[in-house]
Amino acid sequence: MDVVKITGENIAEYANMIPMEYMAEVGNGDLPAIGGIFDDTPAGVIVWKTDKDNEKVVLLSLFVLPEYRRLGVASMLLSQLRDRSISFSYTAIDDRAELEPFFEAVGFDTERIDYPLGHLTLSFAEEALKQDKYSSVGVAGAKYSELGREQKRLVAEWLSQNFEQSIFSYSGNIAPSVFLIDKDAVYGCALLREEEKGHVEIDLVHYDRDNKKELIAMLNKTLSELSASHTPDTEIEMLLTTEEGKSLYEGLFGECEDSFAVISGTNQQVSVRLLR
Repeated sequence: MDVVKITGENIAEYANMIPMEYMAEVGNGDLPAIGGIFDDTPAGVIVWKTDKDNEKVVLLSLFVLPEYRRLGVASMLLSQLRDRSISFSYTAIDDRAELEPFFEAVGFDTERIDYPLGHLTLSFAEEALKQDKYSSVGVAGAKYSELGREQKRLVAEWLSQNFEQSIFSYSGNIAPSVFLIDKDAVYGCALLREEEKGHVEIDLVHYDRDNKKELIAMLNKTLSELSASHTPDTEIEMLLTTEEGKSLYEGLFGECEDSFAVISGTNQQVSVRLLR
């Protein structure tokens, strides 16, 4: 088995293994990524980011094609990051659930937490925000495409510094996200992603002030933008990771019936046995 650095020149060979939100940054070199080759065939990918000293690593994606799993490909990829502190966090859905025992087997301390999962349709959300106490609130905020150059810079810095999110991860598949900006500061956003038509995920809802009506107005703006390009039965999901978020959701839309498992893990120094 061999490993290769993934660049703009060879990224097409690994396009089906790299999450869409990382493609642009991997292709232009802003995010490091390597591919695993098994029998002369691209078999897996690992994408990560590091701190300024290049000592701490945050895994962003680890994927191996189903036909090459349990052959040592993932271990080989992970071994390239040895001697550095590594952490990761992901939602346990689809084949990602299989990663938990793998990380434990190579020495990570893992933690599994179940969070409430908000799940509603666009039409239901709109009707909920038409209640009497919200009907006169109006809309507030601006889409990313409506911002000026300096405001876009502020948004990019704010997301990176406060939430370790890159606005460029959303540029290719973003549903209408909305930002609240006052002069030279961002103080609120509803950050949305759409990787599958008819299914929108709200990655982040944040508001720094105490004016609940303005928060509702931002959500109204978000939903009105969605309505312009999406059908009423469009599904909306959001992971509620804080008590404030859960309280806000339930106050607007009712109790959550589903939950989502989030797996996180750390290891100060990873040492893995490679397949020989």
